[in-house]
Formats: sequence, structure tokens, C-alpha cells
Amino acid sequence: MSTELRRIGEKARSEPRLVFTSLYHHVSDMDHLRACFEALPGDRAVGIDGITKEQYRVNLEDNLKELSSRLKNMGYRPQPKRRTYIPKPGSAKGRPLAISCFEDIAI
Repeated sequence: MSTELRRIGEKARSEPRLVFTSLYHHVSDMDHLRACFEALPGDRAVGIDGITKEQYRVNLEDNLKELSSRLKNMGYRPQPKRRTYIPKPGSAKGRPLAISCFEDIAI
């Protein structure tokens, strides 16, 4: 996490009544997106798009630039979740689980 985001977090904790008017530019920052990518574990289930962390890493800079551009232009739309069911003890019905696509998690 960047020092700027840490500072914002500390400010929010120390002054709970403080209202932030715009933090969106931090979300689309390339360094922030790169740090989020590196922080994600690579052994998670894939979403509906079938993209793994290693596949996303192949063209990482291009993927992050395009994601950042979509975020800045308010053109980012999360993809549908992949639905799977986990067995639930004592019931014939499974517990629903929604699995996000890689980019949806990275933000």
C-alpha cells in the first residue's frame, strides 16, 4: 500500500467524522493497481472469464493500463460471478458461492 493511502487511512481512523469527497483517482492509479495485483494470491478459483493470475501477468503492464483507463473513464463494468454450490451438512441444498473474475478482485 502506498504511503499516500496509508496517510488517508490514518486520517480516517483519527477523525471518524471527516468526509472524503473524492478518492476514486487512487483506485485507478497504476502503482496502486500493480500493488493490488502483487498482493493477490495466485491459487484462487477462476471466475467466469477463466483468467488466472499467471495468465494476467503475461501482459501485466498492458492489462493494468487498460484497466486503469476503463476506471478513469468510468467504463469499467464488473463481469458476472461464476456460481458454484458448496455441500451443506444436513441439507440437500448446497450453499451458493459467487466467484469473481480476476480483475474484479484486483481492484
